[in-house]
Amino acid sequence: RGDLLREVVFTPGLRPALPPETVARFVAKRQRLAEGYAPGAPRELLEWVKERLLIPAPEWRQLMDAIARDHGLSEDAARQGLETKLTVLTPPGAADPLIVATEQAPRLRALWEGDEEEITAVLDEWLRFYGPVSPAWVAGTLGLPEDTLAPALEDLLDTQKLIQGSLLRDGAEDDVCDSENFEMLLRMARTDAAPSFTPLPGAKLPLFLAMHQGLCAPGWEIDDLRERLASLSGYPAAEMVGNNQRV
Repeated sequence: RGDLLREVVFTPGLRPALPPETVARFVAKRQRLAEGYAPGAPRELLEWVKERLLIPAPEWRQLMDAIARDHGLSEDAARQGLETKLTVLTPPGAADPLIVATEQAPRLRALWEGDEEEITAVLDEWLRFYGPVSPAWVAGTLGLPEDTLAPALEDLLDTQKLIQGSLLRDGAEDDVCDSENFEMLLRMARTDAAPSFTPLPGAKLPLFLAMHQGLCAPGWEIDDLRERLASLSGYPAAEMVGNNQRV
């Protein structure tokens, strides 16, 4: 139920930690890195960069690899005609350069100019493409000082757009995650945990029943079979069929 799931998301005592492999699979699809998800043309790539806002250089390289895998395009072919439409920002303190759409660069530069409202808005959009991450990772990736980042994260936590806590197995205790993403991750983890069964053809049913009833087993001899048949034999009794009786 959706209401129950939302309660779990926002109640630390009920909220389970997520398995890393589930998060990795979710992020690969969310960032269009999973097989079959990569943008297939320069125009589609540009629209994707606009949606992502800021793509760290390591993730950009993964995206180029995904495009090559899915569509056979080199990076030059994928970026054809985008030379002036993509910009690389290198904020002081950032771990890696960030690829952005040129038309969005003025707005994104507000991150490093101390515009608290804009920082909160950008973080809200940017974190939608991730699972649980630590505030330290966010600060290092974007090159934001802790005293600049903390108020923006607090605003997003207050409006329940983010949640914070021990969200990932063996992860940090102060990880943050987009609340809607965490809800989707819980659904994925629940599906992954459900046992799966493969139906077998009906022709296998007699052997299954014989094994279940102990009529056959490796190494058995005729005396073993005779003993099992004796335990399975029932007491002959009258059976009522309509108004007739038969034995």
